Formats: sequence, C-alpha cells, structure tokens
Amino acid sequence: MLRAILTVAALAGVCASFAQVTSLVTIPIADIKGVREAEVGHYVSGTERNVDKRYYHSSYLLVGISEYVEAAAATDWSGLNTWAFKVQPVADKGGRWAVGLGYQAIRGGESTPFAVGRYNVGPVRFHGGWIRNDRDRFVCGCDVQICPGLTLAADHTSSVGGSTWAGLFYSVPGIAGLTANVNVGVPNDHADPVNHTIGLVYAFRF
Repeated sequence: MLRAILTVAALAGVCASFAQVTSLVTIPIADIKGVREAEVGHYVSGTERNVDKRYYHSSYLLVGISEYVEAAAATDWSGLNTWAFKVQPVADKGGRWAVGLGYQAIRGGESTPFAVGRYNVGPVRFHGGWIRNDRDRFVCGCDVQICPGLTLAADHTSSVGGSTWAGLFYSVPGIAGLTANVNVGVPNDHADPVNHTIGLVYAFRF
C-alpha cells in the first residue's frame, strides 16, 4: 500500500513537470517560446499495473510573452492548478548556448525555482542545471534529432525521489505544429515502479 501511495504522489509530480515551461522530458531547459508563440498539451501518465491501474491526466498552456520571457499554466483536472514562468537573460545570437531562470509548479506559497543552461555540440543539445523542490537537485539531459520529424530526448533528476527519463517526440505529418510523444521514467530508487507517459502537443502562433 505504501508503494502505491508513493507512486500516486510521484505521478502527480510527473504530471506537473510535464506541464510547465519549455522542458526536455521532465526538466526545464533554457529555450523559450518566441513572441506570440504558444503551445497547448495534454499528457496521460501511468505506472506498473500491479501498483496502480489508474491513469492520470494533465493539460497546459505555454505562451511566449516577450523575446526573453515565457509563462505557463497547468491543471491535473483533479484540483491541482499551477503556473510557471521563465526568463532567458543571456543567449548566443547564433543559438549555440542559452541560460534560463525561473519558477515552476507555483501554487500559493509553494514553487520550484530553477537555473538551467544549454550548449550545443554538433547535432546534440546538452542541458544542465539546478532545481529546488523538496531539496536542491542537479538536473541534466540531452536531445538530438535522429531523423526528420523524430527527436530522441533523455534527462535525469538527482537525489531521493528523482528519476531518469527517455522519450521520443514525433512531428505528426500533415498537421503543422502537432507533436506526439511517448516517455518512460526509471526512479533513482529501483525499488520504486517504472512510470510512463504519452502526450500530444500543438504549437502555434497568434
């Protein structure tokens, strides 16, 4: 029973992390939306069926406010509503590197501050930085386009309650801006169950 309770809590966190500022699989990254760019997304999250057979839903809206700022709002459709923002104070004009600072999972007096950076090496984009939720954590990850329309991404969050995730992101042919993705997460504590998510994201300009 305790394992199931912990898993429900972890999945709630996964839903929140999938529905915030521009992210990799679960961690925030330095990229931001451009002015009048936006995206909406919906995710379904689950775990091993012998632990919890239910699936959990979350949705979000992410909007580029200015050249340097983006903001997001999210819901898990069960009463948990959060918002987030990120600023990009410095970035290489050629797009090779960038730095992002912000807060996510903002709800009342609670929030998760973060500071992250990105550096590109050839076709691979590397990400790393710091977040603080229940404790200070190191985050890192990378992504690479493995063929036109298909991107592979992975990220890691350190310490107790952290995990390593990998995902595939597929640009749906014939529908500009629509991306489908599937992701799998392995907790740092291997006694905890493996989690998974699927999502649809639609990006657009207004």
